[in-house]
Amino acid sequence: MNIAQHVERAAKFFPDKPAILFEGAVLTYRDLNARIDRLANALAANGVGRGQCVALYMPNIPAFAICYLATVRIGAVALAVNSMYKSEELNYILNDSGSSLIFTTGELLPNIPLAECPTVKRVIVCEGAPQGHPTLDGWLEKASDRRALADMDPNDPAVLLYTSGTTGFPKGATLSHGNVVSNAWATVHHAGFTRDDRMILFLPAFHVFGQNFIMNATFLSCASLVLHRRFAPEPVLESIRRDRVTMFF
Repeated sequence: MNIAQHVERAAKFFPDKPAILFEGAVLTYRDLNARIDRLANALAANGVGRGQCVALYMPNIPAFAICYLATVRIGAVALAVNSMYKSEELNYILNDSGSSLIFTTGELLPNIPLAECPTVKRVIVCEGAPQGHPTLDGWLEKASDRRALADMDPNDPAVLLYTSGTTGFPKGATLSHGNVVSNAWATVHHAGFTRDDRMILFLPAFHVFGQNFIMNATFLSCASLVLHRRFAPEPVLESIRRDRVTMFF
């Protein structure tokens, strides 16, 4: 079992189908799966393995899905961090989780307190100025394209989500591969997702609802994800019309 099997399956049966529509660009399931494999191999080649925590600190961009699924594909644990957090909040979560690598953007890079987070060995910039750090495109260009998919036990940890911490420090809640796969299957069944649907995602992907109920369930049903960085009324309404969105929540 592995969460990332849903994209591999979609790429096998519907390779040319749009997986992600984002700001005028289309990423097919073939391309999405290939990028996930390449990044999974790059992570493994750079010493990231099963059980290690990889932080994702970025807005809703296609790189989020690629980094998330590449991480779980090799058996590492994906930690989705609130992209509105600043240095103090990041300091706590990166150290508490023991994250060994963080994917981010050039815009958010100044918020990462690297000097205070000794477990973080690498920073990979997915968008914007890299400021001396490796880039996601650079890693993908150099990586092997061989199939990469770890066979995980349903109880193996896959995702780490931190609570809001309204009454104290945030606490990490671990979701297993079995948790996420079961959640996605239940969503597809009960909400009636089909491969002809187009789901819009403007809710934060770092939150469990956007991540599981929308993103993972969309890929499981071989539907298309219409992705927005954030909610802005006019662009979202225009996207619903232009991109023929069939479901949104």
